[in-house]
Amino acid sequence: MPRAVVEIESVRTPAEVLAYMSDFSRAPEWDPSVVRARRLDEGAITTGSRFELTVRAAGRTTDLEYVVESLGPTSVVLLSHSSRLESRDTITVEPRPDGTLLRYDARLEARGWSRVTTPLLALVFRRLASNAAAGLRARLGRDGAVGT
Repeated sequence: MPRAVVEIESVRTPAEVLAYMSDFSRAPEWDPSVVRARRLDEGAITTGSRFELTVRAAGRTTDLEYVVESLGPTSVVLLSHSSRLESRDTITVEPRPDGTLLRYDARLEARGWSRVTTPLLALVFRRLASNAAAGLRARLGRDGAVGT
């Protein structure tokens, strides 16, 4: 199962960082593989909130629907699953004296017959995750521009 973990220190408060990261409609701001993203429901983001992301990978675009599986004061878990893939993104925030430590743990699992593609999937996923991590650092890192 391909997995990517990134930790970023931000001067933002844990609440600001978690609110920003919980709103997956903002993913195109930090993840260059996300072509489009939109919220599928309304109101405050909570358990059950849904987002649709169009992701470009290996020259193809794929629509993924994510649901907030859990949301607490220090973490959010977003899950997307189809007959071919399951993606679980766990985002946690930890207060630091001068801001927040953001930990983003993304796991991708091929399902069904797609499991034979796991080695190729892992290569593509690592590249996408590296680009997303760079985007997160630029957006939320010490000099990032969250909220702009």
